[in-house]
Amino acid sequence: MNYSSGLVLIDKPVGMTSNDAISIVKSRLPGAKVGHTGTLDKFAQGLLIVLAGKLTRLTPLFMKEEKEYRAIFHFGIQTDTLDPDGKVIAEADCPEASTIENTLKKFEGEIMQKPPLYSAVHYKGKRAYKMVRMGNIPELIERKITIFSIENLGYDPPFLHLKIVCSKGTYIRSLARDLGLSCGSRAYVEKLERTRIGAFPVKDSVAPRDFNPEKDLRSSKCAFTALGIPVHLIKGEYYKKIARGIPLNDLFFEYPPERDGLCALFDRKERFAALIEKRGKKYRYHFVGAA
Repeated sequence: MNYSSGLVLIDKPVGMTSNDAISIVKSRLPGAKVGHTGTLDKFAQGLLIVLAGKLTRLTPLFMKEEKEYRAIFHFGIQTDTLDPDGKVIAEADCPEASTIENTLKKFEGEIMQKPPLYSAVHYKGKRAYKMVRMGNIPELIERKITIFSIENLGYDPPFLHLKIVCSKGTYIRSLARDLGLSCGSRAYVEKLERTRIGAFPVKDSVAPRDFNPEKDLRSSKCAFTALGIPVHLIKGEYYKKIARGIPLNDLFFEYPPERDGLCALFDRKERFAALIEKRGKKYRYHFVGAA
């Protein structure tokens, strides 16, 4: 079987770095280029999407997909890393349940959020966490993010259980920090699980060490379908022409696309040919998968 392109859903366990999880996948796809669509902190668990081969070009599209998390916030304490592995830097009383419920509503919708100091955000060409470890505190700027929903699943002081659906760029650790302060307290993330990315739930994923390409490497077509990109069939004799980047026209298709926008092209052998964009009567290549 050709393992050169595809998509893998990985359930990263607590204590394993995202890079270690991805390295395991890569070792079982010899020769294939492999990339991720967003990492998880070491203390967190849950879904990682790993792309292989030509599908690594879809990374920006998958990174835009909304994320769903289950989190436990620990009130009354704040750590420097905003997770359970950090040093305690502040303590406060735990807030009342009514205070939390009223404050949560303020965090739904478009908000401004400052990344944690211990994060991979770049500041003047350096990673923020590396600067902090060298004793330099970067002045990170706030960024616009969206919290689509934040659901209170139960509060048993000091622990608040939440279900959060959010946009790209959201830091759950920052959300804990800011919610704690807004409630007149302090907080960090005790536990975190990413339960969904776009159309993919964590229940459909596999542990890194259980990954078997024969059954766990999903097809290229699956990736495009998950992104809502329509798939169109091309005539078999045009596959090699697409590989050479010859300009497209309606004759290439079994049935030409009627609507403008992105299209994924496959032949009847299920071979991925290209991702293209239709604008009026013109077609433009985004990237070619045919070889």
